[in-house]
Amino acid sequence: MFKKYALLLMIGLLAGCAGQQSPQAQAQAAIAEAQALYAQSYEMAHPWRAAKRQIAAAETALAAGDLETAMVAAAEAKALAEASIEQARAEADSSARTFPFAQ
Repeated sequence: MFKKYALLLMIGLLAGCAGQQSPQAQAQAAIAEAQALYAQSYEMAHPWRAAKRQIAAAETALAAGDLETAMVAAAEAKALAEASIEQARAEADSSARTFPFAQ
């Protein structure tokens, strides 16, 4: 699943490099980036429901044509997904130091 979102993100980035993106394309790219990060956190067995809710809110806003709200929700989802990834890494590091035999 992560590979799928990473591919979508790369396609979005390449399209962005080709020229100026429309506001809707920017919102779609921001949502795709948030989805890719959420997928990564899911693969680390550490997804946050709040990130998933923000992604859903961004998709709903985009479908309704509210691009500003979609961008804000996507940015919040991205920040939440990044934080969940950082927490997963910190907990893994902490667990490795506390329980060296666990790995």
